[in-house]
Amino acid sequence: QVAKLRQAMAYAQKRYRDFLEQRMKFVKAMVGRNYTRNGSADKRPLNGIALATNIYKRQLVGNDPQVLATTPYPSLKTSGHELELALNHLLREIQFRQALYDVVIDALFLVGVFKVGMFTRSAGIDQGVFNDAGQPFADPVDPDDFLFDILSRRPDQVTWIGNRYRMPLELAQENPDFNKALRHELTEAPIDPTAEPDPLEAED
Repeated sequence: QVAKLRQAMAYAQKRYRDFLEQRMKFVKAMVGRNYTRNGSADKRPLNGIALATNIYKRQLVGNDPQVLATTPYPSLKTSGHELELALNHLLREIQFRQALYDVVIDALFLVGVFKVGMFTRSAGIDQGVFNDAGQPFADPVDPDDFLFDILSRRPDQVTWIGNRYRMPLELAQENPDFNKALRHELTEAPIDPTAEPDPLEAED
């Protein structure tokens, strides 16, 4: 089953690459000539893509989302108010508004994806400073790291979905969810600070 899944992932990654390349063209046009290593020949006096993106972003994501907890039972109104305060505090703590900004921008160019769940330290998915063990999280997934069953025709027909992420080597070696016979053979991925990162490069 794992071999079949990896084969399906390789096929989906090949098909998905064309969409990522088109997205990258629009992103480069949005950020302009000053955000690339070698510059860009694009010298338009008005960046219409960047202007439209900023307008849509402000219209779709305003202030921090607010939770309203109501109940028809008078005895539960105090608990509802406390729940409302706690959830609003949580949304601010996990930087949910900024995550919405990122997902909205991704959706404008290709697809916007959230990864939502309850964070556990053993999972090793925390790459930021806003996730604590035992706390819910809602993190954007970059389209370059997103992969799904591309042969499905509707979302409810997707048979598998996932994303790539980096994690500290020691967490990978100690993670009980990984294959015990293989996790201690893991080695640190080499990083060349002089290399140009390729967001479309395939990874296992």
